[in-house]
Amino acid sequence: MTPSNFALLISLSFGALMVFPESASQNRPSTDKPEVRLKEGNVHFNDRFSLNLQRTLRIPDDGRQYPLPPGLGSFPVYRVRDYADRVPGHWDRENGYFIPMYQREAMWINFNAAWWKPNAVKVGVGLVNALTGKEWNLELDDDPQNYLVAPDQPWLDGIKSGEGVIRQFVAVPLGTGYTVEAQVTGKESDGALRIAVFEPLPGRFPDSPPYDGRYVLEETTAPAMSASAKSKNMGLGAGGTMRQKVYADSYGRDTWDEKQYSEIVIYIVNSEAFTEITGEAPPPSPVDAETYTAYGFPWFDLYDEHLADIPAGDILGNVKGTGELDTQNGSGKPDNTVSVPDSQVVKLPQKSK
Repeated sequence: MTPSNFALLISLSFGALMVFPESASQNRPSTDKPEVRLKEGNVHFNDRFSLNLQRTLRIPDDGRQYPLPPGLGSFPVYRVRDYADRVPGHWDRENGYFIPMYQREAMWINFNAAWWKPNAVKVGVGLVNALTGKEWNLELDDDPQNYLVAPDQPWLDGIKSGEGVIRQFVAVPLGTGYTVEAQVTGKESDGALRIAVFEPLPGRFPDSPPYDGRYVLEETTAPAMSASAKSKNMGLGAGGTMRQKVYADSYGRDTWDEKQYSEIVIYIVNSEAFTEITGEAPPPSPVDAETYTAYGFPWFDLYDEHLADIPAGDILGNVKGTGELDTQNGSGKPDNTVSVPDSQVVKLPQKSK
């Protein structure tokens, strides 16, 4: 891949989005779940909130803390129901989606949300909460906080593993013991990424945007690599460590309506299974962090000192990364450490409420 290709991919990862959604009803919502829509790789949960899954560099799992890597374009997302006769029988036909990933490829979740009416969001890896390590459910808890709020949270790159840091979402084959779920629970489900988006209670926020010229800033972060896969079904393991906070809920848990949510399940398949299901070729594997950095392209950091980080628990803090497991199992080569000069780290502003 040439430097100009990289520049194009990076330019696609940034930009400002003006948010002018339709006014919502002022009446209390019914218990009917909002319809989730898929449009051009973006999953829309309502008129204000959507997300996409970004490809990125896989940062080395070498014990160091890295800045935020760039987005290298979004993963293609497909509805399970559109391929119902070609996918495994246990896949969710109503709320299910799938994406292709290479073994050891990394991703991050990019949230596009309205500053004037935020949403609470839960993220699960398999049947494990990505922020607490506890069993996946559809209840919101604040002790410890098991959800994030978007905005202010612009993205999530991995599991909450420590104070001010996460460990990157990295695709690993099921059945190898490398998934976060396998390490936490001793068993694996379907390896899928689970996301549930909750609405605020009526009257807590305006139903239409007060115009003041502000906008929602779209950003990016996370990495990926390729290798031969032992299983066609993939789950998410823990990769390298990067500096990223998961912000504390400044509104309080009683702001959110636990009856008004939409949940989706995103299955991960390797390139072979993806072609078998869709008949399409998978996207090319992304560049490695060493090559990217050698070309002088930017990494990122946030001005977010004013925002509190949620505490990290022991469950996810004890999860082993892919590099550590490789060493333990005597397989694979250690990741090469990448030296990122300060001159290549771009400080990004963090929007406040």
